[in-house]
Order: sequence, then structure tokens, then C-alpha cells
Amino acid sequence: MSLEEEPLRDPPVLRPLTSLKWPYVPEESAFPDPLKRDDPKVLQSRQYEAIATSPTVRRILQTRKNLPELLKSIDSLRGLEREEALQKALGVTPSDVNAQFLPKELDEDVLALRELAESIEAAVRGDNKDALGLNWGD
Repeated sequence: MSLEEEPLRDPPVLRPLTSLKWPYVPEESAFPDPLKRDDPKVLQSRQYEAIATSPTVRRILQTRKNLPELLKSIDSLRGLEREEALQKALGVTPSDVNAQFLPKELDEDVLALRELAESIEAAVRGDNKDALGLNWGD
């Protein structure tokens, strides 16, 4: 069978967002604590939905074939091991940071994970361009 005669594949069926098991999201306080203003915030449901529906995030996960396995391996770890694996995967370990001014070729996995992180950040941020963002120090 030649390439011209090969039947077209049906696109994968996507599950509706309502069928997903969303993480618990606590209610936002009506009176936010000013001392916690700069602390990392828990993602809200609308931000999870923005990530799940982002065409950029979906494209990256489909085109970077090794990325889902990398994410699963990091997700299977706990505690300090998980933090260290995530830093290594993003290329931001202390040794990487100390050598940031030396010319360095970044690994394909590092570039893929950074691209995913930036697309998730853009989905979460939405139209808020004034929020602090990722800075890889490159």
C-alpha cells in the first residue's frame, strides 16, 4: 500500500472538561493577608481550564514525544528527590546557575520542558502581562 492509498486516521477523541477530576481549590479569602501577597498562589479552576484548553500546551505535548514520560517520571517522585529532578530537567540546578554565563548547549528535554512551562505560564497568566514571569537566566 503506497502513501497515497493509506487511509486517513481519525483525530483522537478528547474528553469533555466536565469529566476530568479537578484538584481541590480552596475559596479565596475576602480579606487577603498582605504578608502573603508575594507567596505562590494556588491555581484556580479557571486557570486549570485555561491550561487544559490551551492549544499551545496540547501542541507541545503532542509534538514532544518524550515529554509525557519525563513528566510521569518526575511526578512519581516525592519530596527533595522530586524538586531536584525538576530542577535538573529544567536546567536550573545550582551548578547550572553558577555556570550560566558559560556557553552551553541545552538538552532537548530541557528545551521541551521549558517550552511547556512557558506555555502553561501564558495560559495561567491570560491577559495579565504585569505579573512576574519565568526567567531562565539564559
